[in-house]
Parts: sequence; structure tokens; C-alpha cells
Amino acid sequence: MTAEPIFPGNIRKTREDKDVMNDTRSQLNSLLAYWLEHNVEHGAEFREWADKIAVEHADIAEQLRKAADKMAEADGHLNRAQQLLK
Repeated sequence: MTAEPIFPGNIRKTREDKDVMNDTRSQLNSLLAYWLEHNVEHGAEFREWADKIAVEHADIAEQLRKAADKMAEADGHLNRAQQLLK
């Protein structure tokens, strides 16, 4: 009985690993684009509602604006991740 060469299997495994990594990177790139788009929309909604409630509840409006600011900060990190992915 002859042993099968180890090398060809390793090549196949490496190619499979690269395919999985490429698929993972592609999926993450799509998710990052989706998250960024929706974060912008949500941040705008937070600010819109802060303006609506500000006269009666300045404290609530302040929290909504802070949430919108944090959303924008998160977007910066997501944008950076997206750039690093390319």
C-alpha cells in the first residue's frame, strides 16, 4: 500500500481556506455597507425626534442627540473597517 502524497491535499485545503476567507470578506463588506446606510438613517431619525420633543423634554432630546453622535462615531469605525477590508 502506498501512502498518498501530503502536498496535493494541502494545496486543496489552502484553496478551500482562501475561498472561505474571500466569501467571509465579501459578506462582511456587504454587511458594512448595509450597516453604514442604516446608521445614517437612524441617526437622522434620532435628531428629527430630538427636535420634535425638545420643547417639552429637553433632557430626552439631549439623550437622542447624544445617541445620534455616538452613531456617527460608530460609523467612523465601520468606515475604517470597510477601508481596511479592501
